[in-house]
Amino acid sequence: MAKPEMDNTLLALRACMDQDGLAAGLRFLNQRVPHRFTGFYQLRDATLHNVGLFDKLGEIAPEALLAVPLTSSFCQFVLRDGCMLIDHSGQDARLNGHPYQGILNSCIGLPLTHSGADLQGTLCHFDFEPIEVPQHEHEFLRKAALERNHCRAHARVLGDGGRRHADLRRADEARHVAAIHEGMLTIRRVTDRH
Repeated sequence: MAKPEMDNTLLALRACMDQDGLAAGLRFLNQRVPHRFTGFYQLRDATLHNVGLFDKLGEIAPEALLAVPLTSSFCQFVLRDGCMLIDHSGQDARLNGHPYQGILNSCIGLPLTHSGADLQGTLCHFDFEPIEVPQHEHEFLRKAALERNHCRAHARVLGDGGRRHADLRRADEARHVAAIHEGMLTIRRVTDRH
């Protein structure tokens, strides 16, 4: 994917999230890949908690995908390696002995941080079927995760009493962060009901 095309697609993702929130952003990302699921997981108390999940089949998320201990998830490799790319877990020697090897067969995940050094969660595509990810899509998801990293830090600040942070330079950034924060709260409320 050429840089101008990637930049335009990132702008379209931002506009989608500005307009319709996190769920729409996950749907936008998922439409770009053959993977069944695209998710945003937040790390709390050594467990990855699902904050948002898009399923191409539109089914209710399996209980096992809503909260996963970090040591049982493929996302532990994001923490260790800074990214995770698994095309066929059943044939990946790195995963020998892992409880989800051969069950969750493909996954691409990248870290979400506040400052670039502290893992707060992951953004990932995954599927029960083996799927190869083109390099350009891996690069696009990396840039989308960086976009989310920037916005997560601002959403955290806005979540504390709704105060504007002095570093927010443009009004459109503030609207973007508020839309993401609102989307995460809505998804969290729906998830908490189940």
